[in-house]
Amino acid sequence: MSPWKAERLFTSSPHLASYVQRLSIAIPPPRRPEDPRVLHIPARPTKCYPPLQAVLPAFARVQLVAFSGPETMAWTALPTSLRLAMQAVISLPSVTELQLTGLRIPASLIAVVAPSVPKLSLSKSEIDPSESDPVPAISNAYPRTRSLTLDAISKSMTTFLGTPCALPNVYELFFRRLAEWSIISAILAASAPTLTRVRVEIRRRHRSVSSGPILFPRLHALRVLELDLVARLDAPSPVYDRPDLSTNETVHVDTVLDEVVAQLPRTTPLLERATIRLDLTAADARELVWVDNGRPAPTARLAHLQEVHCRLCFLGDRNAQRRDAAFAEFVRIMRGRVAGLCDAGALTFSHADAYRIDGCHIV
Repeated sequence: MSPWKAERLFTSSPHLASYVQRLSIAIPPPRRPEDPRVLHIPARPTKCYPPLQAVLPAFARVQLVAFSGPETMAWTALPTSLRLAMQAVISLPSVTELQLTGLRIPASLIAVVAPSVPKLSLSKSEIDPSESDPVPAISNAYPRTRSLTLDAISKSMTTFLGTPCALPNVYELFFRRLAEWSIISAILAASAPTLTRVRVEIRRRHRSVSSGPILFPRLHALRVLELDLVARLDAPSPVYDRPDLSTNETVHVDTVLDEVVAQLPRTTPLLERATIRLDLTAADARELVWVDNGRPAPTARLAHLQEVHCRLCFLGDRNAQRRDAAFAEFVRIMRGRVAGLCDAGALTFSHADAYRIDGCHIV
């Protein structure tokens, strides 16, 4: 809906705004001429700003607010009156989640808005420590528990979030897509004093992503760890070996699962729950050759560990018998690796795919 339509609708029927719970605002990029030989001179602020500014105060009960715009557009380049209206929406007691995508945002603004919302999401944003926003800070007396979600992490996001106490008291940290592991490790270390829950998605579809070792910093407050391991047979896999059908030889690759689990007693001594989700793409589930190195995982040294759940998700193979056989082999090997947890009833499994969902736990 365009700002003009929104202004007309909610001006004529203001009661409708109270039903809006999710509000997404996309700041359009400056229009550029199609002819590349023409010099483009940025014009004054686009005409959509006045109606947008006028309609924002109507959304007094919104719960999720999302602002997006080009990475090259500075937040401070927006009209002060529009920024005031946007910050007024963010400061509403009803707002539980703020999503910022793109835009060049002053670091001071992040520090101001972060305490005002329980959940903050940053994606493709450029955080500028040199710019300051003259707009007054948000005052919010409501106690908030903060959760931070990061996606498409930029270098400036890494520099800002990798600084200790840049965002104090972050309790939950989610990485939607894997960057270089050194970046994730730096951000984890900066938030380690208060982190109680971490979720990381590890993809091995491209050789250039996370080519280095996966080393966790010490997370002495962590209680819940969730790992999403995503792999497909046409790339090095974090979980299984891939048979080379042309040479009938097995291509051995490092096992991220073992690499991560071996660190847990040292890096997460208070860990209580761990969830491992394996999303595997294969045209034929028989091509999966699980690695059984015979070495038990060191989970026995995690005195507080109460539950480990493993979920296996298949994509690509529609044959239920092949999927079931691969899942049974996976369960057998995992039970051997963490026999202590299995005997104590702390190890659970589930099987999911694109066509059906089985198991005791559905996510």
